Amino acid sequence: MLTKRNKGSYRWTIIVPTTLILIALATSGCTKAEPTLSSETDDTTTNSSNTNNSDKKVQAEKQLDTADSHVTLLTEIKELAQKGKAKGAEDFVVGTTRIDEVIKAWGEPDQSASSEHLYVTYSSGKNKGFFDFFVGQDDVVNEIRISDSSLDPQGDGNYLTWQDIFDVYGGTDQDISEDEDLHALVYPMGNYELKVTVPKYNEKPKIIITSISVTLPKAE
Repeated sequence: MLTKRNKGSYRWTIIVPTTLILIALATSGCTKAEPTLSSETDDTTTNSSNTNNSDKKVQAEKQLDTADSHVTLLTEIKELAQKGKAKGAEDFVVGTTRIDEVIKAWGEPDQSASSEHLYVTYSSGKNKGFFDFFVGQDDVVNEIRISDSSLDPQGDGNYLTWQDIFDVYGGTDQDISEDEDLHALVYPMGNYELKVTVPKYNEKPKIIITSISVTLPKAE
């Protein structure tokens, strides 16, 4: 619309209908709705579920590996015991090997036999395990005992248990009291014996085995 401003002067004036202004204002006040998070939540839940399932699978596989390693170790121990040998000390034979042969092969022990300590001991970490040699007449080794890390085949803290022994060896009628805290399950192995020592105060399936020995029957 053209209107006269002053003398000889004109200007353009634009008149916008009130209705259009109101519509524009009303429209500008509306914002686009944000998408819901349901899809993201579903994805998170699915991922969490998959992770849990994966963790359970890994745990199950680890338990199976542990069980298999225990069976394998106990089977090897039994086979060697029938020859008078102990796992990890296969070069020595109970009733035949002299203690000086052990020292020559392995070096000086961590602890020698005495009136208070009846075994010649090689500590954990040396020769891949913990070994005790009981020396009898004429310095002949009458018993080889393995314990500690020797009973942990995977080195992960899962030691042989009471239940493992019964699963692989079964029960035995020979149950000998070692002292007030320990007793031994004895399994005949031809000319030798396999002696499994366990805590006397607790016979639960998961109790950890104290030691396993290969010995001559007359050495008891």
